[in-house]
Amino acid sequence: MKPEDLFLAIGQVEESRLAKSELSLSPGKGGGKKGTSRILRNLLVAALITGTLAVTAFAAAGYLLFDSPEEMLATIFGDDTGFDHSGGSITPFDDGIGVMIEPTFERVPAEEEVVQEDVAPYVSPVGQTISYEDFTLTVDAFLYDSATQCGLLTYVVENPNGLGYSLQSDGEVWFPEGEVLDTNPSGKHYIIQDRSSDTKLTATCYFRHDKRDGQTLDISFYTNWGTTEERMAQMEETEAILEELYQRLRQELTEEEAIEGAKEAVGEENYEEWMKEMSQEEILESSYRIMAAKEYDVLYPEPETETLAISLPEERTLPNVTLADGSICVSPISFRIDVTDLEFLHTGIDGETWVHADNVDSVVIRFRDGTEYIVEQDNIHNNVVGEVSSAVEDDPENFNVLTFIFNRLVDVENISAVIINDQEFIIE
Repeated sequence: MKPEDLFLAIGQVEESRLAKSELSLSPGKGGGKKGTSRILRNLLVAALITGTLAVTAFAAAGYLLFDSPEEMLATIFGDDTGFDHSGGSITPFDDGIGVMIEPTFERVPAEEEVVQEDVAPYVSPVGQTISYEDFTLTVDAFLYDSATQCGLLTYVVENPNGLGYSLQSDGEVWFPEGEVLDTNPSGKHYIIQDRSSDTKLTATCYFRHDKRDGQTLDISFYTNWGTTEERMAQMEETEAILEELYQRLRQELTEEEAIEGAKEAVGEENYEEWMKEMSQEEILESSYRIMAAKEYDVLYPEPETETLAISLPEERTLPNVTLADGSICVSPISFRIDVTDLEFLHTGIDGETWVHADNVDSVVIRFRDGTEYIVEQDNIHNNVVGEVSSAVEDDPENFNVLTFIFNRLVDVENISAVIINDQEFIIE
């Protein structure tokens, strides 16, 4: 059963949210900061009754897309991607309410010394392939930094019938008719343009991953890929079937049987968490609907799809610098800040005191030669991923960590200071 089907089963969200339930993104400033809601995380666990088929695909020696990791890094972090800079723009919407903002960004050439000494030694080949219907995915190589919990991987996805993707001004790949690839956690995908076509997408996926996302980085195909109309029609059909099952089970099962069966289906701890704010009538209805979802899984099992499981080395740490007693960490590819112990970041723009990583409005890195790299400031977004997350396991209210993955490589040995919201942290 798909996640949106389970939402339908227990009636947690309205129809207008279902089409976007796969993305599990919450709005945030800073070029796409995101957080996965706790209820969605729990629902996904419950939805995995059907599971996926994990496989070990064939392994190829060496690199498939590039002659070396140095070439790979110079390509994806360089200034010859075809999406190297933008002067930004502000476009009013036709209704006169609100504006669409395109940020300013600029890529720079990757320094050869940083590529060769600080980053390339940490790139690992993968060379594994999986298929689903007419789609084929081959993952070439990956890089992971355990200090900032950030990484990237390069891949090719092909379909002789076409892929139907679109590109944003910075090269980010969107699939308007439904996402093709599913990763844990979700990442952002940027095209490698000179190796792509209408039937072949070569791209880099940038991601943040910690143990709460699992022991491996998992990549698979969505099994419900299609046009928005097709997906909505399928969801409507699923809703009708679930309602029919629900009405029948109300007649066949006692209230006690429904409650015990629902606890067994989703786990007693999850069940208690979901139901604690509900009335007795709502508890009974949700229990019967969970049982309907369980029966739906048996009657309409999900198509099996292969999953590539990539082990991320926990102790593989890129060269980095730390500041503010470890609250700030900068690696050649990424930046991580935990605002918990940084009191100057505990006040929001409205003056309210709260410990939240969204209070970080500006991140600037200064180098020993006096030059600066603006990672994020006002309408400047020199990063490919910006994400707010929690450093505390299973605490949806504690979004105290901000992570950026850079749109360039950083020479950490030449950093003299990091400036956060005009507060300067100097490296002695």
